[in-house]
Amino acid sequence: MAAKLHILIITKEKDMGILLSRISKKKDLIPHHAKNEAEATSIIQKVNPFVTFLDFNNMSIENFENLKRLKNIHPDCSIIVFTQIFSPTIRERVLRSGADYCLIKPLDAKELYKCVDNILSRKLFRETNSYNAIEKANKKRSVPISSKHFIGREPRIPCRMLVKFRPISPYDKKCDQERVAMTRNISSGGMELETDYLDDNISKLTLRVYSPFDREEWIHSLGWIVWKQQSPKIGSCRVGLQFLGLDERERNTLLHYATRSQLKD
Repeated sequence: MAAKLHILIITKEKDMGILLSRISKKKDLIPHHAKNEAEATSIIQKVNPFVTFLDFNNMSIENFENLKRLKNIHPDCSIIVFTQIFSPTIRERVLRSGADYCLIKPLDAKELYKCVDNILSRKLFRETNSYNAIEKANKKRSVPISSKHFIGREPRIPCRMLVKFRPISPYDKKCDQERVAMTRNISSGGMELETDYLDDNISKLTLRVYSPFDREEWIHSLGWIVWKQQSPKIGSCRVGLQFLGLDERERNTLLHYATRSQLKD
């Protein structure tokens, strides 16, 4: 029997906490409650939640800083933010700060279920690819390797890159399809690309890398993708990069490509 997954709920509102706890249990998840960052950090260290529900009771700078710190503490944990004040600008800022989804209150349970299902599907996809990467590498090596060769406490992605772009011309979804095909071609199954449309002109692109066996190769592959964002088909764009799981030299390598393509970190 598979172990149950843990979920972290951060809210100061009792009713909101009860509602989120009830929804979590319906998805067969184990909820843990925290009212502040200190309690959340303690829970993260103990149970390693796969997703965090973060309730924004206001749009204060402190809430956004807490979001960024939570993502730095546990980069592999997906975050769903709830807010009463909603606009495309707020949603963009929340996602840029590290959240995976931004939902408006009062809460739509069906929408939240859909988000959780998407996160669960990605988690299963990543774990499957991590296992397949180990098996593939073992076939090429005289001495088999184990999951501990991956970064982290279990087989996990070594890097996550978020790319946000704002084309000057109206965004063409066909261009995105071409970019997905291009990424898959150079990744040889080692990368996963997701796109979440924020509005007609803004998109959040999430690129995940699974094979850490030749870090130099995939770092340069990532840089090549960043550079290719300047394709004339897409138009001039500003790209913001968020690097997780990279050392300083690897980060500088990607920034080299970003500078080369006149993009900013």
